[in-house]
Amino acid sequence: MPTFARKSRRIHRRVRPSDVTLSRTIKLCAEQAICDKGAATTEEIYYVLVPRVLKSGLATQATANGLDLVAALHTQGFLFNDARGRWEIPPGHQFEPEIPATARARAYLRQCLAQAKAEGRPAQLSSVLSYLARCLGDGNGISEEAVLGELRCVGRLVRDDLWELREASRQLVMF
Repeated sequence: MPTFARKSRRIHRRVRPSDVTLSRTIKLCAEQAICDKGAATTEEIYYVLVPRVLKSGLATQATANGLDLVAALHTQGFLFNDARGRWEIPPGHQFEPEIPATARARAYLRQCLAQAKAEGRPAQLSSVLSYLARCLGDGNGISEEAVLGELRCVGRLVRDDLWELREASRQLVMF
């Protein structure tokens, strides 16, 4: 006896994960743009954001909502330094998981060294490492050698185990 049941066919659709939202994408792109140099202009954030929005299919949502990037960045908690015309990561910022641990460590190192400089003292290596452990959490997957490598990029050794923010990096951090 023949059956007339229709064979099921799989329809491939472009599936968007439920956690992909425009505001999360803006936050992620801003973090990526800012982490590398310590601060980023609005245009530098746009350069990271536009390809990501187009690739994820969020362009219609962005245009329908009348995307105002500056307002969105303020809403996400990013700080704008008027004197330098750049966006910065605020202290205590919670990064998206897609941001590599080394980039997060670099941002936290800048904050730690800038805070010590604002207090008029160099930062001791042990306090820098404990600050990073608090910010990144346990099991962050970053070795002490990697931390020292990042520390050499954003800071300079003053003496013994005392570090301060390099001049170029100091200009990009606001406290």
